[in-house]
Amino acid sequence: MDDIVTDNLTKSYASGWPGRPPFVALHGLSLTVRRGEIFGFLGPNGAGKTTTIGKLPSRFSAGGSKVLLAAADTFRAAAAEQLEEWGRRSNVDVVRHKEGADPSAVVFDACKAAVARGVDILIVDTAG
Repeated sequence: MDDIVTDNLTKSYASGWPGRPPFVALHGLSLTVRRGEIFGFLGPNGAGKTTTIGKLPSRFSAGGSKVLLAAADTFRAAAAEQLEEWGRRSNVDVVRHKEGADPSAVVFDACKAAVARGVDILIVDTAG
């Protein structure tokens, strides 16, 4: 498998201003991931990075890809639990360590696990 494609990604936010409608941050985005590519999710606290990361495995799995999640945000309370819930919903394993652990150790272990398990896509959730 060379390319993994997901189409029509949409992300909307409710308006924080009275009388203003919600706004759409992404609409109809297509994402193609080629073997060996690395991409990141950036955004301020509370923007929905972990939620977005958590929703991607079901899309990729539906296309036949084997996915693994890594909970490397070891600083935010309940971040790993949130990602584990998304993994459960998508039937995808999550590599995690205890809260406060070294995030690079989580990523290292996840990379080793991904290779050992023949994973197509490793998605790492980090702090910030």
